[in-house]
Amino acid sequence: MQNENARSGTTKFPLADTRASVVWSTIMFIFSAGAIAYALIEFTRGNIGECMNTGGLGIVFIGLSFRGPEVAAMAYFQEPERRNEALIKLRLLEKQVRPWLSPLVRFGWIVMIAGIAMQLMAP
Repeated sequence: MQNENARSGTTKFPLADTRASVVWSTIMFIFSAGAIAYALIEFTRGNIGECMNTGGLGIVFIGLSFRGPEVAAMAYFQEPERRNEALIKLRLLEKQVRPWLSPLVRFGWIVMIAGIAMQLMAP
């Protein structure tokens, strides 16, 4: 039975286990690690504005690393109604499972904008 489903393409996989989701999450995690490492380098150099800017970007990338299932839904669902339904379900699930994620991403944006402002005000 399971082999028949696999051959006919009707086997269902969780969106989080799809290739698009895993690739997206991995890339965003690597970008976040690189951004935070660069922010720490800038901190040791005494460049606080650049540190905040890049550190905020790293925090945003961390938040984006959890969006893999949403990227997979946009990649795999061709019908707009089905895609929107899946995205709504994923966002509701995220609010239940990870209520800290949206405030974390907002904090990252605020830190990044503050870093840019500090860089613009520096002589």
